[in-house]
Amino acid sequence: MNEKSLPMNKEEQRAFWTTHIQRWKESHVTQEVYCTQAGISYGSFVHWRSALFPKSKIEKSKLFVPVKIDATQTKSSTQHEFIQIKLTTGHVVYMPIAMDAKQIASLIYYLSTPHD
Repeated sequence: MNEKSLPMNKEEQRAFWTTHIQRWKESHVTQEVYCTQAGISYGSFVHWRSALFPKSKIEKSKLFVPVKIDATQTKSSTQHEFIQIKLTTGHVVYMPIAMDAKQIASLIYYLSTPHD
């Protein structure tokens, strides 16, 4: 069913877009690909997704996280060059110091995002 097939009231629109958003999540494809395959407007999809599932302030602030550096620890010659990051999910991640900030941010985002 195309979004322009029949006029819908607000409740029907909510149900229509909620169903498509759920199907998109299950599809594991990009939003644009899903919309093309489903024959729906990408712009409308984005609008309804943000209207029905707004990001919380916590999610929006995940781009910037506080970093605590323990200056009392000294590096020994036998110690590997890893950093330890404790995520708010309770997970602890050890990463090579050589990773760049973009890689670290991507990994942290992926690990803190729920995966169904």
